[in-house]
Amino acid sequence: MNPPPSVSWMRPLFPALLPALALAANAALAAPSSNELSSAPFEKLVFDAQRFGNTIEKKDAKAAAKAELIRRGTNSLQVLMGYAHLENDGIQMFTQELVEKLKPEEAAPVLAEFLGSDKPRTRRLAAYYLGLHESPSFAARIVPLLRDDETRGAAIRALGKWKVKTAVGELSPFVADPKEPRRIAAINALRDIGDPSVAGVLIAALDDVHFTVREAAQAALVSLGAAVEPPVLQAIPAAQGHKLRHLIRILGHYSSWRSKRVLKRYALSENADIRLDAQDALRLRR
Repeated sequence: MNPPPSVSWMRPLFPALLPALALAANAALAAPSSNELSSAPFEKLVFDAQRFGNTIEKKDAKAAAKAELIRRGTNSLQVLMGYAHLENDGIQMFTQELVEKLKPEEAAPVLAEFLGSDKPRTRRLAAYYLGLHESPSFAARIVPLLRDDETRGAAIRALGKWKVKTAVGELSPFVADPKEPRRIAAINALRDIGDPSVAGVLIAALDDVHFTVREAAQAALVSLGAAVEPPVLQAIPAAQGHKLRHLIRILGHYSSWRSKRVLKRYALSENADIRLDAQDALRLRR
């Protein structure tokens, strides 16, 4: 007697399903329960949360540990920041994930405690994580980190993200910093703050040896809008090379007759690059 159709069609699948079913059963047995995790020490949770999961059991343990650390919230953040000085990408990535899940008013006070750490890496990461949220009330705690080479980049970024206008004077000198990434970070911070008074500093950066810095400065000047048109126009007569080309491109974002007149003049230049830049800028105005 043949088995019912609802059963017979499954018979060939049983051998193929057995290995997967066995693995699932083992994983279920190995996975710690929520009760076990609730009382697990932080050290074990951190170890499981950051290690590489190359088996189902390890992956399950990792996911469970991360979930428990997230559940413990600011207590977990306090513990994780205690490990921030270690060069462990897993811990660093998970700490950022936790910070992003927490509310600013929860994460910021904990992170601020570590801004004064005696470990440079910890100070830097505390400033960086603080910048992930809107926490401008901690700006006064961040500004001193601009004087620390290890923490300077993170401090620049945070102050820019928070649009701390009172920090413009502290940030502007870093547009001429010896390190290219730091120059870009300072320019982006000044762009985010949006204070037109930095036009001169940004215009000077249009002559930088690195195109990445020049492009960042051009974007920052464009974002500042018509408020910086006068200094841009004033800088053009003495400008040459890359700097002149960037200034011409910036003029394409202004609608005034003054900018149009300058662009029309350069659209007739004998220099092919300058001529094309001016023509493109004129088309941008339409």
